[in-house]
Amino acid sequence: QMSAKGTDGTDVGTTLTTQGDILYRDGSGLQRLAAGTSGHVLQTGGSGANPSWTAVSSDYVKLIDHDITSNVSSVNITGWIDNTTYQSYFIQVSHLKMTAEDLPKWYFINNSGSAINTGTDYSYCADHLYMDAANNFSNNLHNNSGTNGFQFTNNSAGTAYFKTFNVRITALDLNTAANTALFFESINRETGHQIDYGNGWGLLRTTDAFTNSSAGFALDRQGSGQFSSGNITVYGLK
Repeated sequence: QMSAKGTDGTDVGTTLTTQGDILYRDGSGLQRLAAGTSGHVLQTGGSGANPSWTAVSSDYVKLIDHDITSNVSSVNITGWIDNTTYQSYFIQVSHLKMTAEDLPKWYFINNSGSAINTGTDYSYCADHLYMDAANNFSNNLHNNSGTNGFQFTNNSAGTAYFKTFNVRITALDLNTAANTALFFESINRETGHQIDYGNGWGLLRTTDAFTNSSAGFALDRQGSGQFSSGNITVYGLK
């Protein structure tokens, strides 16, 4: 009966015409709300107002999701910096594997697309803890000044096991960011069941600008190994 007449005389079968339509009541009677944009959610307008479709709002937004699926010597991740929207950034490099034992490194790329990777651009300090197959624990403190990128720990990424590290850039504005600070942590398994964990902090020592689509960072290596697999994800925090 409802499809034929409705509660107010509306023919619901005629009102709802398309897959995804939703029926609602406005101030005068039953109405059709057409399907919204994919990914949008239904939002109430409150008492005395009509519902509508709206984009999901979040203060923690995924900006980049990049998979490494073939052998590469380096990966540039650019176009994610938006200093008017985001206060800081979180970067995760996960399940990283290499074709040969090697030290991955990470460095910024400026507005002109130039790599900031000379021998005086970075300083960092990392606490390196590790456990071997016999459950023996130890730790080392690594201090590096005037380097060409962040190594995070002095232990290599391997060919059989994965390495993961996280980077948190704390600067509120990367534009002309002298001494831009960041936190980092990393974990990986080495041959022989040794587990390595490192965490620390570092800073960029230059005053390059980071505001346009050419700016970002690069994942590179110190030796001749290549990255064979992994994922790079960048999040913006409002």
